Amino acid sequence: VRDIERGIEETAAQIAPGTRIDIFAMDTKFHFSPAYLAELSRLFRFKYSGERYDAIITADDAALHFMLGLRNAVLPGTPLAFCGVNSFSNEIIAAHPGVTGIVEDLDIEPTVRTALRLHPKTKTLVVINDRSQTGIGNRQMLDRVLPGLARQVSIRIFDDLSFKDLAAAVNSLPEDTLILLLTYTTDANGATMDYQESIRLIRNAASVPVYGVWDFYLGHGIVGGMLTSGETHGALATRLALRLACGENAARLPVIRKSPNAFAFDAAELARFGVARTSLPAGSRIINLPRDFISENSGIVIA
Repeated sequence: VRDIERGIEETAAQIAPGTRIDIFAMDTKFHFSPAYLAELSRLFRFKYSGERYDAIITADDAALHFMLGLRNAVLPGTPLAFCGVNSFSNEIIAAHPGVTGIVEDLDIEPTVRTALRLHPKTKTLVVINDRSQTGIGNRQMLDRVLPGLARQVSIRIFDDLSFKDLAAAVNSLPEDTLILLLTYTTDANGATMDYQESIRLIRNAASVPVYGVWDFYLGHGIVGGMLTSGETHGALATRLALRLACGENAARLPVIRKSPNAFAFDAAELARFGVARTSLPAGSRIINLPRDFISENSGIVIA
């Protein structure tokens, strides 16, 4: 969300300087009970009833559903641009005019196939994913590609463990295993961690490579993957919101279905597992490169 906010603020400052941006933080990664959401709804109504905004931006599934349920009563007629939504179908916004956005489509299959090519001795893929609302959306996307992946590698899914048991399970994995981390911020006991805490837990316990599909894990323990960028989503949503605010019809701004994802890798993790940088997909971005590294027409973007 911090990445999304940065994309929103920088894009608004560039295109429409002086734009006032108010942020209502829902914190649903850690609090998502019906009672909590009811209290949040009351607070939103109290805070924003009678206010006027030119556009609304929502980030993530929970925020979109929350806002669709309140917009007509609290901010009627205000156009809405969403981003970061995993579980999207046209039916979600069919009865809500003035809404468009960007779907956060995870590139699970290209990430896994690239990881398997980089680690050809792999026999088992372990997928780590929780059962939060975001985790449920992740699982729906995972299920679409599992049949194809299962023909290439054995698959295990860790989705209902305590953080302690997850670390123990990861620690005992054999060396012919790869890990794909989707999200694990809420464990089987309801305990929560933020994203950086969870990747540190997994990375520190693992002696095998960890890949991911989110750029906020890069630099914190994943080798890499075809990553979704919150900052890019925030920037795109802001461009849509500003067009809506200027009077463009949302029906003429179709939902962007293909998330603008790109390959990125951590040089430190590549070195840890003996992966040659020259074997990466062309155009890959690499962080943590040695200062004396000179690219020789490799097609790799140094960051």
